[in-house]
Amino acid sequence: MRNVFKIWIFFFAIELSFAQNIIKTEFRENSLPFGLTKKIPVEKPKVAFVLSGGGARGAAQIGALKALLEAGILPDLIVGTSFGSIVGGLFASGYTIEQLDSIITNTNWEDIVSVTPRNRRTNLFVEQKITEDRSVLTLQLDGLKPVIPTSVSTGQNLINFLNQLVIQAPLHPKRNFDELLFPFRAVCTDLLTGKPVIISDGDLSEAMRASSSVSFLLSPIPRDTFLLADGGLVANIPVRIAKRLGADIVIAINTTSPLRTQEELKLPWYLADQVVSIPLKTIDELDLQEADFVITPEIIHSATDFSGLDSLIIKGYEKAKEIAPVIRKKIEIGYLNNLNAKSIDLKKLKYEHSGNNQIDLAILNLLKIDQPSSSALLKEFYNLCVRDYSFIEMRLIEEKDYVSYKLRWKEKPVIKEVFVNNAASLMKMGIYQDVISIKGRKFIEENVTDHYLNILRKLRNQKLSLVSIDKIEFDEKNSVLSVLFTTGEVDSIIILGNTKTNVDIINREILVKPNQVFEIDDLKQSLINLESTNLFENIFAYYRQERDKENLFFKVKEKNTGLARFGLRTDNERNVQFAIDIRDENFSGTGTEIGGQFFGGLRNHFIGLEHRSNRIFNTYLNYKINLYYSFINRYYYGDSPYNTDTRWERFQVGSYDLRKTGISLAIGSQVEKLGMVFFENRYELARFSPDKIPNETKNDYTFSVVKISSLFDSRDKYPFPTEGIFMNLFFEAALKTFGGKTSFSRIYFEYESNSTYFSRHRITSRVVFGFGDESLPVFEQFRLGGQNSFFGFRDDDLLGRQILVTSLEYQFFFPFKIFFDTYFKLRYDLGGIWKNAVSIKFNELRHGLGVTLAFDTPIGPADFSIGRSFYIRNDLLKKPLSLGPYMFYFSIGYPLI
Repeated sequence: MRNVFKIWIFFFAIELSFAQNIIKTEFRENSLPFGLTKKIPVEKPKVAFVLSGGGARGAAQIGALKALLEAGILPDLIVGTSFGSIVGGLFASGYTIEQLDSIITNTNWEDIVSVTPRNRRTNLFVEQKITEDRSVLTLQLDGLKPVIPTSVSTGQNLINFLNQLVIQAPLHPKRNFDELLFPFRAVCTDLLTGKPVIISDGDLSEAMRASSSVSFLLSPIPRDTFLLADGGLVANIPVRIAKRLGADIVIAINTTSPLRTQEELKLPWYLADQVVSIPLKTIDELDLQEADFVITPEIIHSATDFSGLDSLIIKGYEKAKEIAPVIRKKIEIGYLNNLNAKSIDLKKLKYEHSGNNQIDLAILNLLKIDQPSSSALLKEFYNLCVRDYSFIEMRLIEEKDYVSYKLRWKEKPVIKEVFVNNAASLMKMGIYQDVISIKGRKFIEENVTDHYLNILRKLRNQKLSLVSIDKIEFDEKNSVLSVLFTTGEVDSIIILGNTKTNVDIINREILVKPNQVFEIDDLKQSLINLESTNLFENIFAYYRQERDKENLFFKVKEKNTGLARFGLRTDNERNVQFAIDIRDENFSGTGTEIGGQFFGGLRNHFIGLEHRSNRIFNTYLNYKINLYYSFINRYYYGDSPYNTDTRWERFQVGSYDLRKTGISLAIGSQVEKLGMVFFENRYELARFSPDKIPNETKNDYTFSVVKISSLFDSRDKYPFPTEGIFMNLFFEAALKTFGGKTSFSRIYFEYESNSTYFSRHRITSRVVFGFGDESLPVFEQFRLGGQNSFFGFRDDDLLGRQILVTSLEYQFFFPFKIFFDTYFKLRYDLGGIWKNAVSIKFNELRHGLGVTLAFDTPIGPADFSIGRSFYIRNDLLKKPLSLGPYMFYFSIGYPLI
């Protein structure tokens, strides 16, 4: 037994000595999409691209990536922070450099990162627009306790942008981010512990958004047990993280902002930012010291300046192109050093032809040099394996006077057949021939990946976002490549995160339907619909395959739907007015609203209780129930007894108080987000108390009113729209039925159109027309005059049962600010008002002309105007103009009633 053991030890030692003299290609495997793997020589250094934060400055990273790729430098890992996580995540998802360039330069970043996105108003229903237009400040309520917001904005526009880009990306990871084109990691900060969190799986758009959650500006993102914020708080240039993840060579693309200048520090918010930035710069320096290479483009853009991003991309390209040859040389040196670490001399190798011309030529050429080594030969073997061989192995055998060998190799197989599922569907998409065109080529996994990645890019251009490749397998025995495509349909839609809101309320806003081909435009509108419900703080949408199912997930974070909205206005007519609107916008999780309102000041106020639904079940029908009390004091004006043929003015001769108590029910239908058509029934008690108004006495009225109305509002913002229309058309009649004691009828039409030219010049046209019957009470009559109605008259100066007004306004948006965005307006009014319905004659119309200097302030518009009215008399040929007095107006804040 002892002898047997000695013999075994002897042969093991011989075998071990042989193993030490084997020249063999050995590979580590990096994941590729579609279940494929990329084989990389174990001796090659692992290269990581580290993409820093920097806001808009991060656009330069795209140019740097382009230069590195042109130099043949590919990453084994991408680690990104903040804006760098967005660039890195999209690049790893299969977007080309050209596509990234187009995305970055063609996106309106001002809208994406704005606290008040430009298109926010157009996504709301009309009733929502009316409510929000009055609001200066909105507080969320937890019961009756105010909830202090953690940030200025939820960042939903950024989330929508990332959601769409990730779903439209060529690649969708199933399990983790290693399944992307390049392994990717997003760096975030856990606000609960202050430690970095490296995200390697889950929803890619959520990972990028969390990494970009700039403190105070964008809300943090809850994930598992973490509360994630901008990664720049702990690792704005995450070099040391990349090292810990196994990188041998780290290339850092540094687009972080420098510290602010002394001039900038005169502003308090910049000073506060500097206080935070100084310790972060210390962390940055520690990371930069660990980097093997740092590419810092020479840019002067601030992190918030998203103009001229194409120039930043060029700067990044130029800087990286300078250093790329040095980087490539360092990688090559590291590769050679690792090869040389186990190199042996091959001078005694006695080589004879093996029958493989490629390998023979490589070995014989090597043996011609003075110092042939195994490391140089192994490098040649690796070069041959790039395209033609799966492995090459040479076993060296020590003979007495020379070294003999045994050579083995395996050629890469040729793809003889391509099996594809869903062939009929692929033919309809026009890609079937592309899919099978790889037949006859060698099975090289990187080439196969590139081939099918380009096909997926072609499908994305057709807006087929979810037609993806589930798996690619190669049957080496039969030389058959199997490519399994998904259908592009969603099997199910799964809602996550809703604890209060009924799932049907969410599903009705989602246009994507199961078992139908997914279209990215439907997702885009679905996200807009969900946001406009005002029920959620943020909404993420992501696609994932689970258990052979194609699932589309909507992950929502509900917000406190108890809201208190506050408004404020002061003007030359009614002095100071306040508004408060307290409501629950998700009553019992039904998506309906219930709340109370108070608007007004000393001369007018309104108190109301309201319950409304913007949608009934899955329809676009809507309803509103309103119980209210209102009071208003209006002045009554008459012509001055001192008027002349060429001068006139009006003065106050009396006033009246009007109190109304009522209840109304309105039922109608939404017309998309543009408007609504509704029928309203109103029961109302009115007390009219005139003071010094001719032929009017104190009286109580009981009205039962029916109203048919059409209200449209597509203005993009208020009160300084750049485009859109406003239209209000209604017919109402008070009937002596259902308790009504007074009857009247009237019809009213108002239309406004806004158009902007050359970005700063806006033209607004407006027309108002209405008439009522002779029984229309004075307090229900049409009114004319005021800053926004007709220049040259006070508010509600003229009353009548028939009105016609046309206006044309020019507005200029100043290229500079006078503390706030500043506008100049010039408006011409033409119209009149009559006591009863009559034929309208042009020479009876009054004219108004005025100018306004307006400011868009945080508490609403601040308008300062001066205007004058006149009319033309045909009986005075020498001086036909009869001029009214100059009128000065001012108003600060949004109209409340």
